[in-house]
Amino acid sequence: MDMTNIIILVIEDDESIRENIAEMLTDEGCTVLVAENGISGLKIAQENHPNLILCDIMMPQLDGYGVLTALREKPDTEIIPFIFLTARADRTDQRTGMKLGSDDYVTKPFSRADLLEAISTRLAKVNSQDQYIDSKVAWERKKLEEIYHYDPDSGLPNRFLLRQKFNETVASRHSLEELVGILSLQILQLRQVEIVLNPQERQELILELTRRLRSQLGEEDALFLMDHDRYLIIATIPKTRAEIQSFVELIHGVMVKPIQIGTFRTRLSMLMGISCFPEDDTCLEGLVEKADFAASRVSQEIAYEFYSSHQREQNLEQLVLEDELIQALEESWFRVFYQPKIDGNTGAIVGAEALVRCQHPQKGLLPPAKFIPIAEATGLIVPIGLQVLEQVCQDQKQWNNLGLSPLKIAVNLSPLQFRQANLDQTIANLLSTHGLMLLPNFLELEITESCLIANVPRACEILTSLANLGITLAIDDFGTGYSSLEYLQVLPVNVVKIDQCFVRGLDTNPKNASIVKSVIQLCHELNLQVVAEGVETVTEARFLQNLGCDQLQGYLFSRPVPESEFYQFCLDWTASEVPELSNLLPDFIV
Repeated sequence: MDMTNIIILVIEDDESIRENIAEMLTDEGCTVLVAENGISGLKIAQENHPNLILCDIMMPQLDGYGVLTALREKPDTEIIPFIFLTARADRTDQRTGMKLGSDDYVTKPFSRADLLEAISTRLAKVNSQDQYIDSKVAWERKKLEEIYHYDPDSGLPNRFLLRQKFNETVASRHSLEELVGILSLQILQLRQVEIVLNPQERQELILELTRRLRSQLGEEDALFLMDHDRYLIIATIPKTRAEIQSFVELIHGVMVKPIQIGTFRTRLSMLMGISCFPEDDTCLEGLVEKADFAASRVSQEIAYEFYSSHQREQNLEQLVLEDELIQALEESWFRVFYQPKIDGNTGAIVGAEALVRCQHPQKGLLPPAKFIPIAEATGLIVPIGLQVLEQVCQDQKQWNNLGLSPLKIAVNLSPLQFRQANLDQTIANLLSTHGLMLLPNFLELEITESCLIANVPRACEILTSLANLGITLAIDDFGTGYSSLEYLQVLPVNVVKIDQCFVRGLDTNPKNASIVKSVIQLCHELNLQVVAEGVETVTEARFLQNLGCDQLQGYLFSRPVPESEFYQFCLDWTASEVPELSNLLPDFIV
């Protein structure tokens, strides 16, 4: 065995033996370190980390067993091969050394051949172990790289290999007229579906989705898994927007087909956003971001969307408005407008709906459609809703002091508000603060049916706690959501509001007329009042009166107006302004 560059430490208190061993090993090409006792030998070993140690057992101060024990206790010296040199061949001594971690024994006196054979055997074994460790480390490194760069379930490369493929694709373009499409795909309902599947079925689902996507790719296209339910495709083969669109439609067509996993069958819809190099951006991060943004703007009916700077500007406008809504809360930009409700029998004003508006100092009066969706998405609807309730209480108190007959004011509750903890206590505190606890039934809260039906038992608890405060409860936009009439028997509500989409064209739309008639009849059987919103024509008002609708609300009577105008409207209103009943109902709703 070639011992060149091998460092061996000899710890031996007998000088002649020590020098003899050093000479033999030096002749073999080894680098030899020597120590005359255990203490100095231990120090040399810890400082130099030799490839092998030869150590006498019987030495003063610190014997060989002590040296070996100290070396095996330190991580940086515990694996150094260690051979005892001993004049004692007793098996008990050998067992003691082996228990402490000795690798071999050489009994004195020994020949040159005996010593070199023991050293060569030990170093060969160490070398073999090192090769095994190196091989295992290399294998583990490869496995780690696979885990790092590839998804274990689908086998798809992840975002860490994305840049490499993108750079290769861009470099292969022959001109800037050839586009590279970046497609961001999100699989909807995937997480919900996986919940009902077992691990094997989930694996089959992922593999099937991957197979479908790959089936539409050319050899140069690349598919990446960016997140559990989000994929990204670098479309290399299609090179124009028209070609990319055709490619996208092929992908959409194959992905929306039913999936059969065992006995489970489902359809998964997909949203896809597309950006193009170099038209939309030239850097990978920008292209991915723009594709993701386009995907976020997709409606499920269209399923895919190309990035456009116009959308970006709209999004920027929304972000600015989001920041301005915070300022609006701080500086009280919000105003409460009121739209009256008219008694369908007497024509008297019996209440109103409170509607929030935002008085922007530069942009003027903002309609709800401009800021309510952003307020709901950001959670700002909760403090905005609280400000509306606060203003309604203040206005109601003022009208009461001015001698106006008590009116029931309806306030919309967003789903976020409805789910707020201690909602009943918050409203009770408002009523108490403004001295309205003794003014019963002045407040009506409108909640959309979809919000109530999402969790019926919890909704019942919340509604009951609100009803205990003397608050009237209404289902808003009835007919536009689940429209399950059985919930009317379960939920502790007092009023049902028929959405304006059913009110319009009652005289010409038999279906709408039949729906409105049925709802009014059913609600009356359940002792529920019915309010029709969106009444805009005399014909609609007469129809609803003849059908027995309790209250009418709409532009026919008044648009939503500020508090001062509403107060004056109430003073000036006379019941004669309501259209008289007539027998003009068409045959199809009689």
